[in-house]
Amino acid sequence: MSVGEVGHEDHLQRLERISLSLEPISGEDLVWLAEQFQIPKVAKAGEFGKRGNINRHTYLIVDENGDEHLLQQITSDVFKDPDRVMEAMVEWIESQKTHLKSGHAPSWTVWKPITLIDTIDGAICLSLKVATGRKL
Repeated sequence: MSVGEVGHEDHLQRLERISLSLEPISGEDLVWLAEQFQIPKVAKAGEFGKRGNINRHTYLIVDENGDEHLLQQITSDVFKDPDRVMEAMVEWIESQKTHLKSGHAPSWTVWKPITLIDTIDGAICLSLKVATGRKL
C-alpha cells in the first residue's frame, strides 16, 4: 500500500492514529510504515524480539531481496527532542565512518556502522511530530 492508497485515511491521519497508539504497530499499518522508506518491496514485517536504546518499539522488516531492516520508534517520553536525537545519530554514524576510514581502528575490528535509510521523501526519519513529537 502506498501513500496514495491509504483508503479512508489520508497520510497524516494514518500517521497520527499509529503514533497515538500505545500498542505495537502490526499488519497493514506496519507494512505501510515500512513502505515510507527507500527499501525494496516489503515481504515480511513483524515485531523484533530485542529492544534497543532509544526506541519505543522495534520491528523487523524483510524486503523482497531478503535484506533485513530495523524500524524503530523513538521513545519521545524519554527523548523530548527527537529531532536532536536523529541529528546526533547521524553525526555519530559519520564519526564512526571517518574513524574506520582513517586506519586507526584495530585490524581485528569487525565493525560496520549502521546505515540509516531515508524516507521516500528523502528525510532521515519519518516524523510523527504533527501530532505527538514521535519519530520513526
